[in-house]
Amino acid sequence: MFCFRISFLYHAILIMGIIWIYPVSISSAGPSRPDTSETMIEAPVFQGCAYLYEAGKQFAKSVVLVHGLGAGASRDWEMILPSLAEKYHVLAFDLPGFGRSDGGNKLYSPENYVAFMKSLINRLAKVPIHLIGHSMGGAISLRYAASHPDDVDRLVLIDASGILHRHAYSRHLVQTGIRKIPSFHPLQEGRLRQFAGTILERISGKPIPDDLILYSALTREKILQGDPAKIAAFSLAVDDISPIISNVRTPALIIWGEKDDIAPVRTGKMLAALIPDSELRILGGIGHSPIKESPDQVKELILGHLEKKSDSATVQAKSSSDGPPKKNGRCEDREGMVFEGGYDTIEIVNCRNAILKNVKARSLLILDSEVEIEKSDFNSPDETVIAFRSKVIFTGGKVEGDVAITSKGSKFDIAGTMLVGKSAALKSIPDDAAPADHPAVTSVLFSVTPVQSPHSSGYRHGPFSILPEKPL
Repeated sequence: MFCFRISFLYHAILIMGIIWIYPVSISSAGPSRPDTSETMIEAPVFQGCAYLYEAGKQFAKSVVLVHGLGAGASRDWEMILPSLAEKYHVLAFDLPGFGRSDGGNKLYSPENYVAFMKSLINRLAKVPIHLIGHSMGGAISLRYAASHPDDVDRLVLIDASGILHRHAYSRHLVQTGIRKIPSFHPLQEGRLRQFAGTILERISGKPIPDDLILYSALTREKILQGDPAKIAAFSLAVDDISPIISNVRTPALIIWGEKDDIAPVRTGKMLAALIPDSELRILGGIGHSPIKESPDQVKELILGHLEKKSDSATVQAKSSSDGPPKKNGRCEDREGMVFEGGYDTIEIVNCRNAILKNVKARSLLILDSEVEIEKSDFNSPDETVIAFRSKVIFTGGKVEGDVAITSKGSKFDIAGTMLVGKSAALKSIPDDAAPADHPAVTSVLFSVTPVQSPHSSGYRHGPFSILPEKPL
């Protein structure tokens, strides 16, 4: 195949609420210099041609840059690429379907993009490489590092989109949108959240037939208009990294904009919990594009990570001291109460928006409350976390016990939190107040969550209903 033409693609999209992008216009991926080149190369898998930019060809160590959704494609790296090219052989390309690469109605999935990258890296770079991805490119880079762990020396993920289960992500977008609606009533936000939650739960009970939509050119044309950006966004939304994420063993730097309304910071916190040798850096006041909003800060972080020796790579610190002090915590009839540090037990009764951060405790009791738990560990020889008629969000951390979580009529959103149960990881008990024809059901939305119990072993990703007679 001869690759000689450069095409242009612009389409700002919103698919399943997966991402919002505003277009930019940048003249080139980097400055004109003797050690650079711009070429069109064959794009295996996609049966077309892809645009490739190379710089720093004299250097042996390669850095591969993977862009996100949007018209800019590899041009998005303009502000940090020259600094990288002063020390590394840099490869930046327009992913097939984007920028100057060929498009068309094809399957632009993370898996296919990984296959394209593997072919390109085999031809042009010496492994192991340094791999850097932003937004959709972050999710693709993560999948590449999990699929080819020996190929990657250092990994940098910048505001990676997707990864959370699409229903968890949809809830984030609904809440973000609600916050931007002018308030006309003091109870408006709560009621809107309740309504949106009901709609999203109905959607989660009817999974989208992904295979029918994605793997047929006819249905891609009918449902996604054959648009590469829409196909890529939808493929990202339904991708499940959980079967292979444990393969990621390269030191990872995770950079996130604190004000990112597109890819929630929660995703970065989940990834930091799941990747053993990782460091999370949250940039204050920055949105979804740190590489444009704060390029100098991002360059400093990236170069520091790439130049770090293997034996000095950052290992995440424990959430608290090895032995929690013998104190108890309690929240009753309050809103916004925050717990941090070590405890023996914590009780939360009729509280709204209670927050647990970096907590280490023996047990946790939650009654008629809404609680968000982040990077916290609970360990008990008995029932460790007990939640009745409550809504609980877990991100990172670990819950371990004879029964890790015991629930009565509660709802959970669990992302990257390890559940270990000697008898069960999650058990639902009957609710005497529930109607006889509608038994108590515990609903759980998992996002890349490791589970170990006699009933289940491995990662869980998606919505689950836990019945009293069928513990997890």
